[in-house]
Amino acid sequence: MRQWVFGRPETALLAIDTEEQSVSLDGQLLPVPHREFQLLSLLAANANRAIGREQIVDHLWGKDYEGELRVVDLYIDRLRKRLSLPADRPCDWRIRTARGIGYRLEVDIQA
Repeated sequence: MRQWVFGRPETALLAIDTEEQSVSLDGQLLPVPHREFQLLSLLAANANRAIGREQIVDHLWGKDYEGELRVVDLYIDRLRKRLSLPADRPCDWRIRTARGIGYRLEVDIQA
C-alpha cells in the first residue's frame, strides 16, 4: 500500500491512496479514471522530479505502445481539470510542465 498526502491544513489537501485506488481533494472523494489515477500516482511517487513523456507512456501503456507521445498531454490536461481549485484557494502542489522533458508534480516541501 502506498499513500501520499500533499498540502497543509490551511491549503488544498490532495490525498492519493493506491490500495483503495482513490483520490480526494480537500476531503472530497474524486472520481478518477484508471489511467489518470496511474498517471497521478506516478507523478506523486516522483514528486518534484520531471518525468519524460516516453517514461510516462511506458508506465501507463507499456513499452510496446506505438501511438503518439502527445497522448500524455491529453491525460495531463484532463487531470489538471479534475484537480482544479478556485483561484483564491491556496495550494502547495501543482502539475507543472517541464519544458522539453515532460511533467512533474511540484510540491512545496517547505510548507
